[in-house]
Amino acid sequence: MSTYLINTLGGSAGFGEHYLERNDDGSTTQIDIRSVFPDGLNFFGTVWNGIYINNNGNITFNSTQSAYTPTAITASTNRPIIAAFFADVDTRGTPGNVTLGGTSTGTNLMWYDLDPAAGAITVTWDDVGYYSSSVNKLNAFQLQLVRVGESDFDIVFRYEDINWTTGSASGGSGGLGGVVARAGYSSGDGANYFELPASGNQDAILNLENSSNVGQAGLWVFQVRNGAPVISLSVSDAVIDEGNGPGTTLMTFDVVLSSPTAAPVSVGYFTQPVTAGGADVVSQAGTVSFAPGQTRQTVAVEIVGDTTVEPDETFLLRLFDAVNATIGDDTGVGTIRNDDGLVVEDVSLNEGTGAGTTNATFTVRLLSAYAQPVSVDYSTAPVTASEGGDYAPVAGTLTFAPGETAKSVSVNLVRDTVVEADETFELRLSNPVNAQIADGTGVATIRNDDGFVVNDVSAAEGSGGGTTYFTFDVNLLSALPASSQVNYAIVGDTATAGVDFTAHSGMLTFSAGTTLAQVFVEIARDALVEADETFRVVLSNPTGTGIADGTGVGTIRNDDGISVNDATLLEGDSGSASMVFTVTLSSAASTAVSVNYATASGTALAGSDFDAASGTLNFAPGVSTQTVSVPIRGDVVPEWDETFTLQLSNPVGTGLVDGSGSGTIRNDDGLTVANPSNVTEGNTGTRTVNFTVTLNAASAVPVAVNYATADGTALAGSDYAATAGTLVFAPGETGKSVSVTVFGDTLFEPNETFRMVLTDPVNTRIVDGSATVSILNDDAAPPPQVNVSGVRQTEGSGAGTTPFRFWVSLSSAPAAAVSVDYATASGTATQGVDFVATSGTLVFAAGETLKEVVVPVVRDTAAEAQETFTLQLSNLVGTATLGAAAGTGTILNDDVSISVDDAAAFEGTGGARAANVVVRLSAPSPLPVSVDFATANGSAGATGDYQASTGTVTILPGQTVGTLSVPLVTDGERESDETFQVLLSNPVNGTIADGEATVTIRNDDYPGPDVLVLGNENDDIDLNTGDDSLNAGGGNDRVRGGPGDDTIDGGDGVDTAVFAGPRSAYTITAMPDASLRVVDDTLVDGTDTLRNFERLEFSDVGLALDTAGNAGAMYGLWWALFDRDPTPSEFAHWVGVLDGGMVAEEAAALLLGAYVPGMANEDFVNIVYENVVGAPPTPAERSAFVSLIESGFYTQPALLVLAASLNGAEYAATIAGGIPYAVGKVTVEGTDGAGHAVGGRRPARTDARGGRRRFARRQFGRGPDPRRCGQ
Repeated sequence: MSTYLINTLGGSAGFGEHYLERNDDGSTTQIDIRSVFPDGLNFFGTVWNGIYINNNGNITFNSTQSAYTPTAITASTNRPIIAAFFADVDTRGTPGNVTLGGTSTGTNLMWYDLDPAAGAITVTWDDVGYYSSSVNKLNAFQLQLVRVGESDFDIVFRYEDINWTTGSASGGSGGLGGVVARAGYSSGDGANYFELPASGNQDAILNLENSSNVGQAGLWVFQVRNGAPVISLSVSDAVIDEGNGPGTTLMTFDVVLSSPTAAPVSVGYFTQPVTAGGADVVSQAGTVSFAPGQTRQTVAVEIVGDTTVEPDETFLLRLFDAVNATIGDDTGVGTIRNDDGLVVEDVSLNEGTGAGTTNATFTVRLLSAYAQPVSVDYSTAPVTASEGGDYAPVAGTLTFAPGETAKSVSVNLVRDTVVEADETFELRLSNPVNAQIADGTGVATIRNDDGFVVNDVSAAEGSGGGTTYFTFDVNLLSALPASSQVNYAIVGDTATAGVDFTAHSGMLTFSAGTTLAQVFVEIARDALVEADETFRVVLSNPTGTGIADGTGVGTIRNDDGISVNDATLLEGDSGSASMVFTVTLSSAASTAVSVNYATASGTALAGSDFDAASGTLNFAPGVSTQTVSVPIRGDVVPEWDETFTLQLSNPVGTGLVDGSGSGTIRNDDGLTVANPSNVTEGNTGTRTVNFTVTLNAASAVPVAVNYATADGTALAGSDYAATAGTLVFAPGETGKSVSVTVFGDTLFEPNETFRMVLTDPVNTRIVDGSATVSILNDDAAPPPQVNVSGVRQTEGSGAGTTPFRFWVSLSSAPAAAVSVDYATASGTATQGVDFVATSGTLVFAAGETLKEVVVPVVRDTAAEAQETFTLQLSNLVGTATLGAAAGTGTILNDDVSISVDDAAAFEGTGGARAANVVVRLSAPSPLPVSVDFATANGSAGATGDYQASTGTVTILPGQTVGTLSVPLVTDGERESDETFQVLLSNPVNGTIADGEATVTIRNDDYPGPDVLVLGNENDDIDLNTGDDSLNAGGGNDRVRGGPGDDTIDGGDGVDTAVFAGPRSAYTITAMPDASLRVVDDTLVDGTDTLRNFERLEFSDVGLALDTAGNAGAMYGLWWALFDRDPTPSEFAHWVGVLDGGMVAEEAAALLLGAYVPGMANEDFVNIVYENVVGAPPTPAERSAFVSLIESGFYTQPALLVLAASLNGAEYAATIAGGIPYAVGKVTVEGTDGAGHAVGGRRPARTDARGGRRRFARRQFGRGPDPRRCGQ
């Protein structure tokens, strides 16, 4: 069975009530473990009351560990540590996918749980990524300390899924390679340690979930009794390819002792067949012996090779009759992998987004080369992915030439923006010739890469006046080719809206290609001592894609009360020095505050390492810091760094934020190696570097230490001679030196370094075991190289030229002037016709490295293919060489642009139906223009609603329009209108101006010619097919006519007629009887007659026709305040305020509050007066209007409504044909009227005049005499 992680520790919290915030190389503070281990934890003779949990896969006892590149766990490991997976864990990426089949939940977090009832501490690394913030591969593993007796315990490692071994800062690439992860434990004193056999071996680490020392895959258990591990033996599993023979290959099993011993250990072994018999394995038996100190031996078993295609086969290696040890895992499974015949490998990849396809490539292999040709058929088959909807099916035959062993099969995946589960299909092999099939099925997993996610945020609330801002990142997992939106809302959990944070909601808009937007939440600071509190950011109503992770948790950490810092001090050789702890109040109190303190021993003992201290600290009003001094006793005994704690208790007048400070007494006794003087390498021969190794005090017994050089940027063998050995200090000696030879050369190179490293001390400790020296370069730099870049740019339109900028650079700064000539030369572009001939000389002064050459390219309106010319360098003068001597200028034609129209079609109930989409050119071209297209799912899905389509549209010379057809899937189901996209790509002889069209599949079930009369409610009506007649009555009605010639009277209210296509597809005519005739030029919607409609809404834009109603009123308010037209999005948002029933003065107040909150009356009068009248007010006029506001006769909103009414004549003609507004969800710059940012941005700032950018000035007649207002 496989080992899965325990996921029932914290109820709904899963892996426990505690987690370490997303981080890289972080750690917890010291965790008191006495709730689980009341007598402490006896780890190799030292009893510990606390632990540190480190993000990088381990726990430590005496301090945190931030090291990210793992080191071997050996006798030289100098700190107590238990490491389940020591590597560079980074949880800052977004959560990854859940581990298939296991219990890990995909949070990409490190959790921990203390369970006194079960007597266990459990630390879980739940689907964690690697540095830097990578989540393409995830690991799930667990470390447990399980109480057995008073201080006895078991160490348990659980491995559920291991997919990466190395962070990128440790030499890894894509999570693999470099310095590979390690696992095991060490007492830190060189005497007791154990490292898992897989440590440092990439293949073995990736197979940890199948390894064990207790016979259960993925589970390792170590018993620690009376402070030491129980010595037990285990045997590993082994896997090998059988080989083709003749002869045998060796399969190696590791026999492992759980800890070194002082006595010799031996154990017997024998092989036992399972499915592999005597023809497959050479049986053997024998004894494995361990000398004192040894922990690993191997047993080699001979495997007989053959060329027969057969299943993988197994046998066992069994242990028995152990001497001076127990047997923990007595069975190793040997697996002989078949390496004959054909296999197809699995593949897993993201589906991709945007136009086009993604290729899934299967590799089909012959496990061994054949002397004759081999062939095999292949074909795809669906599993959860659908043919045509998710991938394009393929079939064919592969032929392997003699000696060839690998072929590939590519399958096109259909990209989409739908949030969905991962999906699979298979590639199946059949009908082999001259070979057999060993594994004929390859599984392709199409990973979802779509949707919105929001992160968690945790921070201190802050103190003092003002607010703290939490910033939540909302990410799109993949960039989209068109804009998308998602709503957000801030809701409380244990934190209270209006008290702890400001609740608000809004919409985030992601423009095409954008993947990040932010939500800002204001946190109220206070001085209250309280628990940490939480609120949530919740996403909803996405457009363009879905939501992958829609909840972000904000944790407001309490930072009010008293805290104490950690402190560190070198112990010294004699006497005492004081370690000073600082105790801090988060903010000075107005009344007296006090707190008790007392020291507590850890590995440092009161009375021998430090003097115990206790007492009470009193904070007078206004005082925020106090100190506690603890005397540290110096000595000359080499020892480990030691720790104790300063504990705070019994606070009066406040609470505790952090009541425990860790004091670390750093050992300064033992061996030190000093950095020597840097050495200049010279050109020939050798130089010598001397490293001095010092013992801080003479010893009465011999002292020894190993030394060895280690590469930095300097390499042993080429830059210096590697040196290693042992230094022995006789009693009384305190200094030794090690000489290293440095080689001279004549290569120009950076200064380089190497190190001298001390290890394995005897009768002492290492204080500082690493010294670094620099080998200084003394060779001249090579001359710089001159290079010219290319340019690729559109030619531009209109009169004149477009500058093409070529950059000429030197690879390094010259010591003296360098010059080079340049000149243009024709290619397919003609000098003097397509570009202006340009030549000259560039002079680089000493130290200069970059120059620019500008070539004017002649603009034109001719449609033509792209053309090229070159800028060529010559006649180099000075100390330099010529590198890239020609740069190509590519002139991209931009005189013909390509766009695609939105479209709509009714789905039908039977037969063949299609949606026809129009592709347009901005102007006729003398050349054929072509562009590729592909469909992409929206709310409509391929296969269920339409047929996925790809192809090319070609528009012939002289023409401007082409069409493409997408087949629709007809049905008789009543459903909402659905959409999909048509995406353009790969233009030829043109550029894409608008490459995305939305196609609406209109539901047309329940058709018929209808006659309807409605009441006064707000109605939403679909008329569908047929020639219909409708009187909508009162209320704000929305009517969609559908196919047919409809006659519709909107009646009272603000009524909207909705049309399926873009505005350009319709002709609108005002009739003599005051009705509107709307003709669909594409013949889909028919010809409709409208009366009493205030709004016409098309797929791309709306028109507000009620210029004497709400639309005109809001337009006037906007002009009076901003002196410009509103954008379609702005107008849609604000006219909606009036449509919702708000009166003009209320809307004016909302408008002022959103954009210019708190504007001074004088500024308000200046802005509005000048916008309406066309000139600033005189001082007397300004004073009069300000007096009217300050007296209460007018408010700012009321005066803005008055000003808007005086401005109407100027723009009446402009808006007579309707005011454009944005359709669908809109985002505007500003606020939602309650002071909260709209669209995730802060409210727009205003200048001193209260408005934003001023637009065109107009002159109007004078307004009313302010002295007469109200008379």
